[in-house]
Amino acid sequence: GGGGGRDEPWYTFEFGPVHVVVVSSEHDLAAQRPWLDAALAARNRTRTPWSVVAGHRPMYLSSLPVGDIQASAAELRAAWEEVLVRREVDLYLAGHHHSYQRTCPVAAGACRPGAPVHIVAGMGGYHLSPTAEPGRPAIFAHIDGRRHGYGRLSAGPDRLLWGV
Repeated sequence: GGGGGRDEPWYTFEFGPVHVVVVSSEHDLAAQRPWLDAALAARNRTRTPWSVVAGHRPMYLSSLPVGDIQASAAELRAAWEEVLVRREVDLYLAGHHHSYQRTCPVAAGACRPGAPVHIVAGMGGYHLSPTAEPGRPAIFAHIDGRRHGYGRLSAGPDRLLWGV
């Protein structure tokens, strides 16, 4: 699929009925925004009814304040959230934090039908990252920072499923 350039680690591809856009949360976010917008706009909704954006760092996270993780989440939201909502992205998939977290469809910090669901799938090192359980924010449908695991995405023409 198309990318930002030979030396830039952001690109797109199709996998069955899913249009996947991979972004880099470790590079200049503003420089990727026009490319991200164009990549999402170019999606053929007949061939790929589902849209997934994947990046290393999460945009939403229930975590105790460790390092710069909450600041980087806020920077990601400021740079890309409007594009993801406007382009009707179904799922933003991230890692970085060593837990499993899933939001409701969320935009601007509130549950909103039609907005992307955000998943943090970093269960491989669950004991490395503290989560803010109990008292989780209302936008989180599920948080698990106590078990190893993995996620599986499956898609058909009329459904996109994530399982752990």
